[in-house]
Amino acid sequence: MTQEVAYELREQIRKQRQWEALTREQKQQQLLLRQKELLEMFLACHAITRAQYEEGMKTLCLAE
Repeated sequence: MTQEVAYELREQIRKQRQWEALTREQKQQQLLLRQKELLEMFLACHAITRAQYEEGMKTLCLAE
């Protein structure tokens, strides 16, 4: 196992443990933030229209 692979494996384990330590509400908040970031990335890459972005953000805000 190379040092890079070992490092990546340790990072994945660390992130998994951090995730498991979160409360349900914290997990929901983190997921919403990730979804908003994805929408922003899709808009920036022109993968979605401004209208689709706004509708997605509206939907996410309703879920909060």
